[in-house]
Amino acid sequence: MLTLGGLVAGGPDGWVMLSVNLVYAHLIGTFIGLPAYRITRKYKERGKVMVFTLALAVVVGAAAGTELSYLLVKTVLFPEYVFPWSHEQLFQAGFTISLLFGLGGVIYFRLESRARRMVATIHKQEMARERLMMLNKSAELEALRARINPHFLFNTINSVLTLIPTNPEKAEWMLEKLAALFRGILIYKENDRVPLHRELTWVRDYLEIEKIRLGDRLHYTIDADETTGKFTVPEFLLQPLVENAVIHGIAPKQDGGRITVSARQASDRLILEVRDNGVGFSSAIRGTGHGMKLVKERLKLLYGEYYRFEVFEREGVTVRLELPVANEREPS
Repeated sequence: MLTLGGLVAGGPDGWVMLSVNLVYAHLIGTFIGLPAYRITRKYKERGKVMVFTLALAVVVGAAAGTELSYLLVKTVLFPEYVFPWSHEQLFQAGFTISLLFGLGGVIYFRLESRARRMVATIHKQEMARERLMMLNKSAELEALRARINPHFLFNTINSVLTLIPTNPEKAEWMLEKLAALFRGILIYKENDRVPLHRELTWVRDYLEIEKIRLGDRLHYTIDADETTGKFTVPEFLLQPLVENAVIHGIAPKQDGGRITVSARQASDRLILEVRDNGVGFSSAIRGTGHGMKLVKERLKLLYGEYYRFEVFEREGVTVRLELPVANEREPS
């Protein structure tokens, strides 16, 4: 057996020849082990088979590489050189070192491959989680829309029905306004956001419809800065708030009142307000706050924590929204 004393006894020439032998042994072993690795990598689902095959390839590669390198050095490169070690001693040394390096390489590549698979798995799971969140978010928004539109449609049709017996011309005009309003909804039904001027047009159409029903008991003002017209907002954002103000603020008040819808920009925020000077919160607690709750849920889904929703009583009820507007202008 080759011992530390045998290595020392071989002298510098022995170390030189061992180094040359190891270089060729590793080259030959690589040519044997690398194809085995590429073949077994295709069957990575068979983990134990792959490990056994790679280990066998390392052993065979180390042995074959050491033996072939000895023959190459002895018969081709240095045929007349007298080795200080025997063939057996050189084989033992070369095989042991090659085997250690080979097994170390196998362990490294196995760990590296496992790490890459773990990173890929985590990435796929993260993408799947984000996609699921987006799908859930979209489904929740669609559910909220489905609750808003039928509610508004029901109230508007009731208003039309009350006009048909007494004033069919106004009922016809009201249906035209309703058709125009829902035409806009159909156009933008695939979008989450619309320009603010479009949203305010829908609000004006709705108020005109309600003004027919309430007559002089309803007055309204829409006050929007010119700079805010192209900022985008969630579609049908203001209409439920305005509807809530009409039904629970102005309608119960004997002499009616005024609704004011305003929009202005403050730095990187869009400030929207719906104010009424109606009966305040006393109208059955504002109809349980259904419209306000829907709007708040939509804002939370769309903006997360980057919005403000405030409701306070001041000569009626004021609802104030603050939304981020950075980079949200509609392209010209």
